[in-house]
Order: sequence, then structure tokens, then C-alpha cells
Amino acid sequence: MATAIIAKGKPNFKTVEGQRRLVTPCVVLYGSDDGGRYHSFGIGFFYGRGRRLRRGGQVWGLMMPQILLQSWRGMKILEGVKVINYGTLCACWTSGTPEMREDDYQRYVVDDLIKFNGEKVTLAARDRAFQATPSPQEWSRMLSKCKKLGADLANFDIKREIEGGYLKKKSTLNLLVPTSEAERQKRRRKKPLAHEQRPSAPQPVQRVQMEVKVPVAAPPTTAKRRGLFSWLLGRQAA
Repeated sequence: MATAIIAKGKPNFKTVEGQRRLVTPCVVLYGSDDGGRYHSFGIGFFYGRGRRLRRGGQVWGLMMPQILLQSWRGMKILEGVKVINYGTLCACWTSGTPEMREDDYQRYVVDDLIKFNGEKVTLAARDRAFQATPSPQEWSRMLSKCKKLGADLANFDIKREIEGGYLKKKSTLNLLVPTSEAERQKRRRKKPLAHEQRPSAPQPVQRVQMEVKVPVAAPPTTAKRRGLFSWLLGRQAA
């Protein structure tokens, strides 16, 4: 199997299938020995501090899609784990995505990584991986190697991490996310529209106190009924 190392991590001692070994995590491309095209892309490790896998090691990857950034994350997670067993490479690569389904988390993180490394070690390694990004120099080297080897790269993982806030907007990785002219025009149209639809600030409510005077008519007075003596006196006077 032909292999090509795209990026190297920090070498450290790990327990590999029960044996204490010095290993160096890496991002790899590999393919057939007949000189054909590199068809798989993933992560691995080699023993010692050398530059090649000739001293022995392990690799794991997928034929499609060839996701470089997620593989780099998986390599950084592999740096932090202490125990490597069957399925560890697959678990590290799968944990390199920021959006994990619950069943994937249970299968790869809990069953494969936490089981052998403990929750504290595993989650700390994953947190450190997502707090770091490839430097511009490292990213440029990886792209150059992939281009030289004719590897087709997917970029949806870059866009996903930018939208998730894991990559800074001014990161050089932004340049790899294609933006069509139609999308740019759509964004230009949305900006003034959003400004027009922006709700205006609420106006203060003015309190007006009005004094309403309602004229009240006095009830009509009725003549007091005169008594018998008053009537007689009035009649005599007349």
C-alpha cells in the first residue's frame, strides 16, 4: 500500500494494543502499490519520530469524501489520547467533526475513546483539537502536497466550521470556500432589504391629562303645595 503523509502531529508515548510505544500521529493519503491514484484519505500514526511509515504503524481513512480539515482535527485528537486499540483511529477521525449525531457520539466517543482513555482525557483532547487551527504555513504545505499528489478535497467541512464559529472569519481557510457570483449578488440584495425591514425604535408614549367638565343641570323646582290655612288667607286677601 502506497502512503503519503500530509501533516504530522506531536510525537509522544502511547499504549498501542498493550505495548508502550513512541508514536507520531499524522494525516495520510494512501492508495494501491501499482502507482495508481491515491484513493483514501484519513489519519494514522507511525512508530518513532521519522518521516515515513516504513517503521510500522497504522492508518485509517475513507475513500470518499476526502475531508482534509476533519482529518487534521482527528490527528489532533489522536495526539491527546493515551491508549490506541482497534477502532481508535476511526473514533478520532469521526470525533473530528463539530456536529456529531447522538448515535455516533455513543459509538465512537463513548464506546471507543472513553472506554480506553477515560472521559477526562478523551474530552480534553477533543476540546484542545477544536481550540486549534492549522497555521497558514501548515495549511499551505498540506494543500501543496495534496495538489502534487492529485488528491480531490472536499470543502464543506471548512464551511461548516466557519459557520459554527470554530474558524475565524479572517482565516485563510475562508479562501477555500467557493462563493459564486450569484451568491454574492444575493447577499448584496439581502443587506439593504434587512436594513429596510429593521424595526424602528419605539416612540415614547405621551401621557396627556385632560380635565373634562360636564355641566350638570339642576333639577326643576316645584311649587310647594300650600296648606288649608294659606289657601283661606289668600282667598280672603283677594
